[in-house]
Amino acid sequence: MKKLLLFLLFSSTLSFGQSWDLKVQSTVGNEYYLDMTSIKQKGSLISYSQLTNYPDGIDYNGTLFHSTVVSRLTDCVENKFKTLGMIGYSDFDGKGKIVVVNTKPTKDWIIINMNKITGDIQREVCK
Repeated sequence: MKKLLLFLLFSSTLSFGQSWDLKVQSTVGNEYYLDMTSIKQKGSLISYSQLTNYPDGIDYNGTLFHSTVVSRLTDCVENKFKTLGMIGYSDFDGKGKIVVVNTKPTKDWIIINMNKITGDIQREVCK
């Protein structure tokens, strides 16, 4: 419980302390931002923070969230990533009420399709 509370406290202030740079916009209007100052190399891997705005919102148990802040770990050699944690917010730009929190890192690596938005983000992070 203490770990979750610390994560919530730290994560709820992420969007206020980070500098988001727009990198990609999808055909459905989703906006993807990176915090360039969050990009940190950890051995052969790189960690970073990403903000995504969803104009139509995403339903979570009957409540819409319009943005997420995720922490990711990526492998620039094999083009794959894991999500370390995610927070969904009621408003755009990581603001408003916290609607959903996932503190469980994904167990399996997700292979990146370099021809999609995740590939654009991967290229930017791995520069």
